Amino acid sequence: MLLRRREGVDMDRWTTAGVRAMVLRMGGAAVLAGSAALGGTVAALAAPVDVALPLQNPDSGVPTNPNDPRCVAMPTVAQCQGGPYAPPPTPAVPAPPTGPLDPNCMMNPADAACVGSPYLPPTPPPAPPAPVAAPPVAPPPVIAPPPVIAPPPVMAPPAMAPPPMAPPSIPSPSMGGASTGMPGSI
Repeated sequence: MLLRRREGVDMDRWTTAGVRAMVLRMGGAAVLAGSAALGGTVAALAAPVDVALPLQNPDSGVPTNPNDPRCVAMPTVAQCQGGPYAPPPTPAVPAPPTGPLDPNCMMNPADAACVGSPYLPPTPPPAPPAPVAAPPVAPPPVIAPPPVIAPPPVMAPPAMAPPPMAPPSIPSPSMGGASTGMPGSI
């Protein structure tokens, strides 16, 4: 062990047993702390090896041969080819036409082998000739502007004198009891 002797004194039996117990307790605490950190992994590793584990479902859901009824839902899967549930074969591409009287010219009359075929649509009629342009229209004649009329001369208005006016008559208090309308003239 790594314990050193203290100044020539040997450890007695009780001290050695106490150190061993303390080391075992620390090791046990470390194992418990490690198992708490690992969680279920420790429990899984503690299972005996000879215990039978449940097997996975061997059926993957894919048909296994052409007669499998699941080929109805998956007819293009390779395992279903050639069985009663296989899709119908695709139609073959027709051969290209060989001459203008070949019936394949009905499907593609623009094919080069079909030139001159009776199946070609009639050619469109030629375009009508362009209409003849009307002669150019002459511009309207130029009309001379009207003559300029000079405005009448500006003259000063005649001087007019104001009409003669009589001086206003204002009643006075000295006139036979006339009231001026002022306060205190009662």
